[in-house]
Parts: sequence; C-alpha cells; structure tokens
Amino acid sequence: PEHVNSEYLPGGTAAWVSKHYISRVCDSGVDSSGLGRWTYTTLQGKQAIKLSIFPAYRVCNHSGEPGSLTSHMQQTTALELKNLAHRIANPGAKWSPSTDPRTSFIQDLIIAVKSCIAKGHKVIIMLDGNETWEESFDRHGNIRPGSIGDLIDSCDLTDIFQQRFGVRAPTTTKTPNRPIDMILTHGIDVARAGILE
Repeated sequence: PEHVNSEYLPGGTAAWVSKHYISRVCDSGVDSSGLGRWTYTTLQGKQAIKLSIFPAYRVCNHSGEPGSLTSHMQQTTALELKNLAHRIANPGAKWSPSTDPRTSFIQDLIIAVKSCIAKGHKVIIMLDGNETWEESFDRHGNIRPGSIGDLIDSCDLTDIFQQRFGVRAPTTTKTPNRPIDMILTHGIDVARAGILE
C-alpha cells in the first residue's frame, strides 16, 4: 500500500458522558490495538451494578483493492505489522493474529466484551457492523467465524430491536432491507426501544 505522511486517519469512534452520569464513570478506555475500532465507558450503578458501553465501528467489506487512505487499508497495514512482529517473536508458533480487519475486529471485541462479562458487568454495544445478521451465515447455515453472528453467539448478546419488536432495526444504508447497525446487550432487560427519525 501507498504510504502517506499525514496526521489524517480515517475511521474511529468516540463516546462521552454528560450531566449527572459523569459521577458514575468508574472506568473508560479504547480498543487496545490502537486502531480506534471502539471505546468503552463503564458506569457504576446502584447495588454495585456496573454497565459497560461500547460504541464500535467495523470497517466495510472491500471486494476489490481498498484505497490507501481508507480505514480498511489502515487497519490491514497495522495488523500485518502486528502479525510480522508476532512471527518474529514466536518463530515456531502455529497461530498468527488475523490480518483481516473485519475478522480481527470481531475476535478482539469478543475478548473485550467477555472480559467485562466475567467481571459481572452488564453490556451495551452500539455497533456499526457493516454486516447484517443474515450475512453471518455460510451456505450451510453455520455462523461464520469473525462475523456479527459470531460476536452475538460468543458473548450471549441480544439485539434489542429483535427482542422488543420481533424484527431487526430498519436499514441505515442506501441499500433497502440491509440493517448493518445494531444495539446489542448482555444482562439487560430492555423496557423501551425506539428509532429517531
């Protein structure tokens, strides 16, 4: 890929807490890879209940060669360097980290979410997954590793629109009937959900 010396980095996520919730923040952080794929904020509630909130962005699937300044190429390059460093440090290793940014995103987010769940946290993931639930399956009906379905299944997550209304959220792209954005939860009974139009 072409190298451009610039401070411009496409993609990224952000989260903020305001008003009376500020005093409830007990932890916050970012995707440990440094790729800006998600952030998280943990709030301390009553009776020691903790809620970890993850706004997350997964790059688009590129059928051709992605441009050098896209988030997809930026993440691919960083993951290839990480993979090379892993192979140099572990010459006999049979496993190497994935260099596909979409698969790596799911694998790493599963680890982060499971870490929160293991600590007893309730979890909300606000996800731009660039994949529908239906696209998570192979032609035999099995959940593909590294897919949105893999994340949902591995972390025992619930799609709140599916839970409340029996349907997926409406499409958020120019392609009709392709809902790629979702709100997923773990350990939360959702009382209300809706859509801003």
